[in-house]
Amino acid sequence: TLRVPPSSGARAAHSAKGLLHRLLPDVWVHTDNYRGKGCGPSPGMGIRLTAESTTGVMLTAETCLDPTRDARGAVLPEDLGTKAAAMLLE
Repeated sequence: TLRVPPSSGARAAHSAKGLLHRLLPDVWVHTDNYRGKGCGPSPGMGIRLTAESTTGVMLTAETCLDPTRDARGAVLPEDLGTKAAAMLLE
């Protein structure tokens, strides 16, 4: 997350974990929240989920808020987390 409350990232992570826990018992999600001059002037949020198979194959899904479509904050962090988890499971 960039320039948004840390709870937004936690909400997205919790929602992604909720969907993934239906299939897998061992799910870990790490969140980062950046503030200050190094992160740019605009707020934003994205999520990247990576899964490793038992044979070492890595699968990744990534999504973020689209500022042109989501300008009014119509997408909740929970929706973003669920979308990323669903993309990973496809």
